[in-house]
Amino acid sequence: MKMLLQFILILLPLTLSPQSLAPDIQQKLNAKIDSSSSGLAPGVAVGIVQNGKVVYEGFSGYANLEHQVKIDGKTRFNIASCAKQFTALTALMLTEEKKLSLQDDIRKHLPELYQELDRKITIEQLITHSSGVRSYDNLLALQGKTWWKIVYLNNHDVLKLLEKQRSLDFNPGTAFNYSNSNYVLLTEIVGRSVKQDFKLFSDTLFQSLNMPATSYNNDIGVVLPNKARPYGNWGSWIEYPYVTEVIGDGALFSTLEDLLNWEILLQSGKSKVLSAELINKSQQRISGSANPEYGYGLEFGAYRGMDYRYHDGSTGAFRASMLRFPDQNTAFVVLTNSGQVNTNSLAKACADLVLDFTNYQAESYLARPKWTGKRATPDELAGIYQSQEGAYIHIEPDDKDLIWRLYPYNPIRLILVEGNVYHFEGNKNVEVLFDQGKDANFTVYNPGTKPRTHPKRPDFKLNTKLLASLNGKYMNDETETGMVIEYLAADSLSIQINGNQQVGKLVYTDQIIAGSYSLRVDSKDGKPVTIYLGDSRLKNVAFQPIQP
Repeated sequence: MKMLLQFILILLPLTLSPQSLAPDIQQKLNAKIDSSSSGLAPGVAVGIVQNGKVVYEGFSGYANLEHQVKIDGKTRFNIASCAKQFTALTALMLTEEKKLSLQDDIRKHLPELYQELDRKITIEQLITHSSGVRSYDNLLALQGKTWWKIVYLNNHDVLKLLEKQRSLDFNPGTAFNYSNSNYVLLTEIVGRSVKQDFKLFSDTLFQSLNMPATSYNNDIGVVLPNKARPYGNWGSWIEYPYVTEVIGDGALFSTLEDLLNWEILLQSGKSKVLSAELINKSQQRISGSANPEYGYGLEFGAYRGMDYRYHDGSTGAFRASMLRFPDQNTAFVVLTNSGQVNTNSLAKACADLVLDFTNYQAESYLARPKWTGKRATPDELAGIYQSQEGAYIHIEPDDKDLIWRLYPYNPIRLILVEGNVYHFEGNKNVEVLFDQGKDANFTVYNPGTKPRTHPKRPDFKLNTKLLASLNGKYMNDETETGMVIEYLAADSLSIQINGNQQVGKLVYTDQIIAGSYSLRVDSKDGKPVTIYLGDSRLKNVAFQPIQP
């Protein structure tokens, strides 16, 4: 029996992929993938390309639970934002054909946009998310709409929404802010440049790239053979709704088979329709970008000391990750229709099994402070500190301990260890050292991560008169969104946006946190002139008072 099992293991790689990995690696990959699902559940498709050849394909779970259809190499998944590399590719192709330039102002092709702005917004800035164009999904959320629940929302609707925008998140080319609008606009620019519908243009491209089952889906009613259904789990598996028709930023359906063909093309540098120069350029950083870690629909980083380029995608319960290690000439593709699977983590777990990381030495960080500092009282340590991302953290005294407040999250107690060192209640591994030196700050130590220092900010005097002056109604004409503010007491306000009410807290001078939104007050003579609203992807959305 033992000899029979060894014989089967020797043959197993040959039955799963054209090339072979070592039997023990193959077996470990299978086990890792099988652990992603169990029983009648959605699952994953995983493929690995090395030196221009497929060396592994593995599958687990079901594409359709109702009819119990298993996932295989021809199962179509929505790869979400992994689509951005292909949208960027279409723009690159047209630059090679001299049909557009990445330095073109987008209004050369879309003259209906931002007519009042005198700043140049380039196509390249769309590609690198440095345009300042606001993300349509967040704009819709501000209007009280959930984009993926809007039946038949399409690129035309997004364009009409952006036509109403007169301002940007920031000056083009000065910052990075991931915005799906950028890639929707790219599809429109490409379509107008080739005088053809973008989907039809891209369909022809995918056929020529030996990716016949790959296409953007701008019609939710169309029948896509072998399409996986997306599932989330809230006690049981439930099909996740997907009813929008916006393409370019995502909504690209593809198969493992097609995406492995794409990885083979990239590694070989050979294509009947793409030049070797264009293929190489599509995989490189963009010089002079506001964020050099984002290129042509790809992100750049390092994993266990190895440089890699990648992109993740997530929409509803669909997830996808595509990781490329150029120095090892190895690529990993992971696709899922399960909201429970982290495809990036699974791809890296596969990389751990396939690539040689033996020479990797993890960067060493202090797990805890080297010194405890001269003892200070909780009153002396109390104050307002600021994170590297700009968030304000309030530290308040509480007997011998401290309270950490980062709105809108629940407060956390900091338990005294010794000196000026505290640990998080419920997690003794995370320690905080307060430094009361010339530049007062605190540093958070978390094993395995780089310590992060937060400088102390000057105290501010609560201006209740200013807060009371915020009472009233406000309007943002660009989104036709109203806001009602009512001063409650002390540093608290009631903030209502499209009927959604939040309690807002003044966290510093003129900054208010209300749920997921931050508000900055611009006042004159003690009265509000403009309130600028932002969230994770929106910046500086201006609300003006409505005069009674």
